[in-house]
Amino acid sequence: DFGLVPMALMGIDIQALLSSARQMESKSKGVSAASSPSISLGILLGICQQHGRDKITFVLSSAITSFGYWVEQLLAESTGKEGRGLIPVNGEPVGTPEVYGKDRLFIHLFLASDSNEDDKTKISALEKAGHPVVRIQIPDKFALGGEYYRWEVAVAVAGIIIGINSFDQPNVEESKMNTKQLLEKWKDHGAFNEPLPLLTSNDISIYAGKQAKGLSGTESAAAFVSSFIAVSKPPDYVAFLPYFLMTDSRVKQLQAWRQEVRDQTKSATTLLNGPRYLHSTGQLHKGGPNTGLYLILIGEEELDLPIPGEKFGFGILHQAQALGDFRSLDDKRRRVIRIHLGKDIDTNLDKLCQMMKDSRKLQFQGRIS
Repeated sequence: DFGLVPMALMGIDIQALLSSARQMESKSKGVSAASSPSISLGILLGICQQHGRDKITFVLSSAITSFGYWVEQLLAESTGKEGRGLIPVNGEPVGTPEVYGKDRLFIHLFLASDSNEDDKTKISALEKAGHPVVRIQIPDKFALGGEYYRWEVAVAVAGIIIGINSFDQPNVEESKMNTKQLLEKWKDHGAFNEPLPLLTSNDISIYAGKQAKGLSGTESAAAFVSSFIAVSKPPDYVAFLPYFLMTDSRVKQLQAWRQEVRDQTKSATTLLNGPRYLHSTGQLHKGGPNTGLYLILIGEEELDLPIPGEKFGFGILHQAQALGDFRSLDDKRRRVIRIHLGKDIDTNLDKLCQMMKDSRKLQFQGRIS
């Protein structure tokens, strides 16, 4: 009902959506596991996780890309616990076989009416290179009702094979408690009790968790971030966690950055903005396998909207949430850094990315010489 009521108010034909779900339910029940589209997918997900292919990489056709946000939360929150889990990789551009490690399972979900030839060609190349691939063609958007059913059953089945309870989220509250404590102190003192940054250069400040403080490259922000990312290799993944408004230009910049990281390290990458990621992949980050490298990016809010009845606005709230999640990850001995981009987020984000590109060019030229 939580989802269906707003759908109905938006004018979506929820009967057609529910009919699709019922069809998937009838196909999934009363048949062998191999014949059930839901159970067989769950078995595959679980077996792949046991064999190290825990990066479930989604390739979605253009008309249904938003499905990736939903399934991302389902996989991460349901399976990321007790040091295990399935890591959803959503929105990462499809590459050639040589930029991937052996930790991937590719899911190609597409509408027949979309233009999918480019994706099909790339997926076929990945399959020929030995990567497991699942292809799911759906006739129209209403068939997503069936996909919701398929994936909810599949993830429950995968949880049984992985050996976790898919129906709890033990680590979600940790960041909330840290945020609450930080806000209480801010109310008393008008400031957060933050440690000094590890380094500040070009208006960019870097705060490093305990697992990242021993890295080299402290002569500049770009050098340190490059050093932090450079240690990743499959089965690691690199999570970009921007905690600011995601404009088109910022999305483009961060998407280009994650693709460069993937191509250079073969590590999977994720891009999720706060505070959404706290309730989608936050459980996985803290409860799942300790294979993530987390980059929390934040800056000063351009427009600090007030919160009725509170002394602070959304800008302070976002600062507290980002700092609270940083502390939670650090307490879990995760590899995490926090990058503060100051007042001019766009300029400093562009500056950081450009400096890292220049640094990589110099490293490449040095290797050649």
